[in-house]
Parts: sequence; structure tokens; C-alpha cells
Amino acid sequence: MNLKSLTDHQPTVSYRNPVGETVDISSQILRYVSRHPGSSFSEIMDSLGLSESTLRYHLERFERKGVMVSRKIGVKRCYFTVSDPEEVVPYGLSVLQRRVLKCINYNPRISRKDIVRRTNIASSSVAEILTSLVKKGKIVKIRVDGRILYEYVSRKQLKERVFKLLVIRLVNGEIDEHVFNELVEELDRKM
Repeated sequence: MNLKSLTDHQPTVSYRNPVGETVDISSQILRYVSRHPGSSFSEIMDSLGLSESTLRYHLERFERKGVMVSRKIGVKRCYFTVSDPEEVVPYGLSVLQRRVLKCINYNPRISRKDIVRRTNIASSSVAEILTSLVKKGKIVKIRVDGRILYEYVSRKQLKERVFKLLVIRLVNGEIDEHVFNELVEELDRKM
């Protein structure tokens, strides 16, 4: 589905920009959201220089017509064109979460700024996605030389890290051998 077909059934609402060119607001919003999937209302409004009421009107129309969908991610409502809806996929991860996870997997110890640049996902959306992925145990947040970086953690790596921590606790006398064995068995069952 191309951008032209998405706006064909929409009445044209346009204005003249400071350069004197006629700008079709509907096309402008659709083009922006298709290039920046997951953008929040305020990000779209600020980037396009539209009033709140104008943007709300168009976004509601797009959703009613099925041209666009929105999803609440954290406290913000994020918008997607129908060609890239943020659908929940297997393993409880959205399309955008999978894209961020893949970026982190291919670029270990990557900063949030670099993730935004590489995935072309809005910064606020990336921040919320990272928080979610950390909570789900899919990635870890580490501090290196004062910078916060993110790293993908496979189940195997996570199991190895937990096992090493249990060994350290056993060696330091924080847990006895019986508790250690129970925790290792539980770790094997869960992972």
C-alpha cells in the first residue's frame, strides 16, 4: 500500500508553508508516521509544527478509517501506519521491541542514542522499550565509563551469570551447599 492510496479517500486539508508551498497535512502526517513509527502525539506535533487540535483531528480520522493505529506504550500513545502496526508477536514482544532487541544483539554495549539512530524509532519510544526489555530480562543495562549501555542476554548467558553468582555466594559462605543445590535445580527447571 503506497502513501498516495492511503490519502486518496481523505479530503485534502492543506496550508501554505513559510516558503509559499502548498502542504497537504494528511500526507505530511502519514509520511512522518511511516518514517518514524511509534512516534508519540507530542513528537509528531512538534516535528510537523501542527496545532494540537489539527493533529488530533487527523489522527482520529486516520484511526477511524483504518489507515493508522495507535498503541499505548508506557504513558504515551504512539502511532503507526497500517503497514507497520505495533502488533504483539510471539514471546510477548512487539515488532518495535524485536527491532530494538535485534539492534542490541548485533551491536553489543550500544547506547540509547545509537539505538535511536540505527532503528529510526522515536527516542521516547526507545526509552520505554528499553525499560520494558530490561524488566523482561531480555537485555541488561550496564554503566561503562559513566555511559549507560545496553547488552543482549540470551537464556544461556543469563543462566551462566546466575550460576556464577550462586557459586560466589556459596564460596563466601552466604548460602550452604544444600541451599546452593536447591537453587541450581530451580535454575535448571526455569531455564
